[in-house]
Amino acid sequence: MDDSEILNKDILVIDKSDITTKLIIDKIENDLGFGYKYCKNFEETKEYLDAHPNECFISIFDINIDESNDEGFINYIVSKGIPVIATASSHNDNMKEKILNKNIVDYYIKKDYRYIDQLIKMIKNLLCFC
Repeated sequence: MDDSEILNKDILVIDKSDITTKLIIDKIENDLGFGYKYCKNFEETKEYLDAHPNECFISIFDINIDESNDEGFINYIVSKGIPVIATASSHNDNMKEKILNKNIVDYYIKKDYRYIDQLIKMIKNLLCFC
């Protein structure tokens, strides 16, 4: 994928928290200059990705969404070829190991809102390699 293709794609944000999502979206728009698609659950995400399979170049996924516990949710996103940056509200070594074994780009703990800056920095770094 070349630069022009990426610039025309969005970042998929999957999180149940409106406040967290607003902060992430503000950073996506202001620091990266990208558009976004926001989904709160598996149904919305699946509906969007089925209708728009090539619209997103990366996703930020809250693994604490209730439906993600069976791993089917994250497996679905990965199966669509969309790189995933996973976030979680608490640290769990077993869950982190499971998630990182799914070819996830990175994993962040939401201990405070500074992790959002780290997410944005990670995306900027990834863009340097495209």
